[in-house]
Amino acid sequence: MHLLRQAGVPVPRSISVYKTSDLNHVESRLNFPVVLKVSTGTFGNKIVLGVTTLAQLKVEYMKLCPSSCEAFLVEEMAVGEHYRVLAIDGIVVDVVHRRPNWISCEHTDFTFGDCVSRNNHLRSQIGLSSIPVDWEFLRHSKKLYPDTRLAWRHLRKIRLSDDMRRFQGNYLEHVPSSRWHPSLHILARRIFSIGVPTQRMIGFDVIASNISSDIRNFPPPILVHDINSNPDTTISFVAANQPHCPFYVTERILDAMCM
Repeated sequence: MHLLRQAGVPVPRSISVYKTSDLNHVESRLNFPVVLKVSTGTFGNKIVLGVTTLAQLKVEYMKLCPSSCEAFLVEEMAVGEHYRVLAIDGIVVDVVHRRPNWISCEHTDFTFGDCVSRNNHLRSQIGLSSIPVDWEFLRHSKKLYPDTRLAWRHLRKIRLSDDMRRFQGNYLEHVPSSRWHPSLHILARRIFSIGVPTQRMIGFDVIASNISSDIRNFPPPILVHDINSNPDTTISFVAANQPHCPFYVTERILDAMCM
C-alpha cells in the first residue's frame, strides 16, 4: 500500500500490524469502520470487514492470529461498488462490476425470510440463481436481536452457506468503456510503473463510489484495494459470465500485447 501511495495511486489509509500493541495506534490514525486483513493477500481468508471499535478489532485480531504470525493490515473501510480492472502494459482493456454474493436487506423488511424471498425473486427475474442462506446463522442472530428492527442495525447483510460463499452466487457484469472514466488508464500506468517489468498483465480491484468519475477528483472517487498479477486468475475472472468469452477477452489481450 505504501508503494502504491507513493506512486500516486489512491488507496485506503492503512497501518501495518505486526503485534497486538500495534493496534493501539489505529484510533489516532484511522477512522472506523476498518478492515483487518493479512498483508500477503487474503484469497477470501483472514479478513474481517466493518470493525467499529478498537476493542472489537483486538478480539478479531486474536482470533486470526492467536500467536506469532504474518503481518496484517488495518485499513479504513471504503464504501462503494467493487470492480476488477484488467490492464496490459498500463492500458485498461476491460472492466467488470463484481456483484457480491450476499443478500442486502433494508430495515423496511418485516422478517429475514421476507428479505431473502424478495432478493431471490429479483435475482430470478434477471436470470440469476437463488442464493441459499445460512439459516443457522440467522437463527442465532434472532436470539441476539429478538426485535427485527433492532437486528437490522447490527446485521446489514445475510451471509451465504459456506460452500456457496466461495464462487457461486458471484455475478460479474461487463462494464463497457463508455461507462468508466478514461482516467482509469492513469491508475493502470501508475500501478504498472512499480511492478515487475516482465509482468505485462495485471488485474486490480477498486472500490468506486462512481466508476464514471475522474480519479483526480478529491476526495478520490475510486480507491485501489488489491492487485492481482496472476494472469490465469485475472483472465478467468474477467471472462466469467460473458457469453462471447473466452475468445472475446483473449482477442483483446492479444491485440493489446502486440501494440
